[in-house]
Amino acid sequence: MRKIGFVLAVASFLLISCMLFAAPTQNVDEIVQATLQAMTAQAATDATAEPDSTGSLSGQLGYPSEAIPPLRVVAFDANSDSFYYVETSYNQGTYQISGLPVGTYYVVAYTLGGGSFPAGLAGGYTQATLCGLSVTCTEHSLSPVTVAAGQDTPNISPNDWYGQENAFPAMPGPAPSEGTGSITGLLSYPSEFIPPLRVFAFEVGTENYYYVDTIQNQTTYQIDDLPAGYYQVVAYILSGNYAGGYTQAVPCGLSVDCTDHTLIDVPVNSGQTVTGVDPGDWYAPEGAFPPAPVLP
Repeated sequence: MRKIGFVLAVASFLLISCMLFAAPTQNVDEIVQATLQAMTAQAATDATAEPDSTGSLSGQLGYPSEAIPPLRVVAFDANSDSFYYVETSYNQGTYQISGLPVGTYYVVAYTLGGGSFPAGLAGGYTQATLCGLSVTCTEHSLSPVTVAAGQDTPNISPNDWYGQENAFPAMPGPAPSEGTGSITGLLSYPSEFIPPLRVFAFEVGTENYYYVDTIQNQTTYQIDDLPAGYYQVVAYILSGNYAGGYTQAVPCGLSVDCTDHTLIDVPVNSGQTVTGVDPGDWYAPEGAFPPAPVLP
């Protein structure tokens, strides 16, 4: 029995020795890689843990008209001379100003001009806005807005256009663009040839129009000297009132599935040539476009 016990003890010792000393050594490259991954994970954790030091403002836009002109929406820092702004396009209904340092602001929207809209008219986020802009809302002083770190402050709508003249600060930033630009595009016609055309650019919101005549099979056009503003483009055959327009159906591809034949408002800025304005929708229902103006 002692002999058997001695043999078992020796066997146990050998088994433990194998477990202690025969384990494979970990590869050095694996150790380095694991260390780098741990450091990267820690750095990412540290970066995400750092709070954002800026916030933003957003809201709805309005204007006392059937359309909303291009606007410059400005956030004035209530405690300094700093200001921040964004510019919007024709009929844009919302805005957002990002990257605002934490603090208190006053918000004013200014018209940028073009068409029938003069530049520099101002609407503010005021006590009248909070009141609902009814006839009983007579307090037009600007209402302070707080911007918090990493957050958007919503529903800041600078739609009080009814205050007294000079009730708000003058529009800061560069002057609105003035001067003229151009519109150009491709011509087409549902036939084997393109007849002579008269291509009009109608200024949105006014009775102004500009045009150019083309010859048979001319495939492009360009209308120059357009005052900065918004335009709708329609081509008419010179021998009648048949018309093709630059409509929503054109960027759609003019397939049978493209059923929206409303004219697109094309923005033109000073010194700019707007390309790709192709009045190729000859498939709109009758009356979709204005009749060709009678020239003197």
